[in-house]
Amino acid sequence: MRVLQELVAIITKNKVKQIEVIGNENTQKSKITEFYELVADSKVTNDEEAAELLTNGDTNSSTYRNLKNTLKNRLINTVFFIDLKQPYYNDQQKAYFNCWKEWAAVKILMVKSAKFAAVQLSKKILRQAIKYEFTELIVEILRFLRIHHSTFENNERLFKQYNQQLNRYAQMYLAEMKAEESYCKIMTLYKRKNPQKETIHKEARAFYKEIESSLAAFDSYKLHLYGRMIYMAIFMSVNDYEKTAEACDEAITFFEKKKYISALALQTFLHQKLVCHTQLKQYNRGKDAAERSLAILEEGKFNWFKNLELYFMLSMHTKKYQKSYEVFSTVINHKMLAFQPASISEIWKIYEAYVHYLIILNKVVPAEDETRFTKFKLGRFLNEVPSFSKEKRRRNIPILIIQTLFLILQKRYNEAIDRIEAIEKYCYRYLRKDDSFRSNCFIKCLLLIPSCSFHKAAVTRKAKKYLVQLQQVPLEVANQPHEVEIIPYEDLWEMALNSLENEFYSASRSGR
Repeated sequence: MRVLQELVAIITKNKVKQIEVIGNENTQKSKITEFYELVADSKVTNDEEAAELLTNGDTNSSTYRNLKNTLKNRLINTVFFIDLKQPYYNDQQKAYFNCWKEWAAVKILMVKSAKFAAVQLSKKILRQAIKYEFTELIVEILRFLRIHHSTFENNERLFKQYNQQLNRYAQMYLAEMKAEESYCKIMTLYKRKNPQKETIHKEARAFYKEIESSLAAFDSYKLHLYGRMIYMAIFMSVNDYEKTAEACDEAITFFEKKKYISALALQTFLHQKLVCHTQLKQYNRGKDAAERSLAILEEGKFNWFKNLELYFMLSMHTKKYQKSYEVFSTVINHKMLAFQPASISEIWKIYEAYVHYLIILNKVVPAEDETRFTKFKLGRFLNEVPSFSKEKRRRNIPILIIQTLFLILQKRYNEAIDRIEAIEKYCYRYLRKDDSFRSNCFIKCLLLIPSCSFHKAAVTRKAKKYLVQLQQVPLEVANQPHEVEIIPYEDLWEMALNSLENEFYSASRSGR
């Protein structure tokens, strides 16, 4: 079923014309079309559900298996007829699809002994492949042309020409493969349960040294994409955001000089540049990176939402709270948000609570027609802590923190004490590593609030030592994921203190 879901996701009936594929049956709706629409509308998510609606409910029956295979084959056929005139395809993407589709035709023509037709089409593809730097395809075409002009046509001049080209592009292709391999090795280090950033730093340096001469010799798209990401990892692995931003700027300059729009590469480095400027609290430079990235991203797609997620964080970290609200409104009101993975919708629910907190503190003025925050159910939010998987468990930190701050703001002190005790247990279980140092410091400040009976002056005095520790490990050098601090803890602590008064409050456990 997963294969069908992936195929259906890239095929829509309005993009397919005049071929016997999905959407062109002239007779009464067939079982194939019905199956397609069930998957497209997410009305079935597994074989059992599909078999129940379409056949006798037996997924192993020949009827269901034949139906499923027929749909899969038609979808695969349809892939070759995707409408590339859609505005979200750039020139490089259109060329990529067309070149590989036509190369498939060349391979068939060769098998069918239509060699001269295959050669003519190959030379046409080669021009496009060279223009857009599809090195792997260039090597394949040049191998075919070298064989043809040496064996079948016996043209020594063309043989030498294509052989010389092939030797150079083969070296380039090997360099690309080496850079790709090194990049993959670095990614495996990042994906380990407890990645050691110093190890990643050393490995990235070693890998980059191995490919540095190739980067100087060739200016190929893929080589520099992987090579420059490896170079960026040298600095990003040790949270050197200044150097990482410089590496991103160099990469962006390189890819902007290409004769075509290198959308993927530009998005990659603009994204990392935005992360850096967020950590460094450089609003104007981050804003520029965010807006340049938005200009080349397809609105409503996954990467578009991820870019706005970082733009939101940038605005929060630089105290541009009204801008963070505007970004939030853009996302939350977009019709495609409902179709994004759970990880996207989950984070914006957390952001909503922080925006609501800022509105209550009069740091954000919502639009006149905004009703979302008047309907915000604080009680529900206080009782709903998403059960994140281990790799996303850090998202619980900003949730627990904002829940506590809401309770303190509303002077619901008994509940706040319970919530802070829950945070203390969470802190003991999960926040004992270096990458949680700042969260540990901030949570220790929160723990002081009930122990000082919610007295502002007492809390301020006792928290000084932890605030000093926070200042000694500023956000830009802290070894923590960038999404943990939605609002920098120094700023959030100031807001929390302003919610307190110089009055003592005590609550006996028996009274709670």
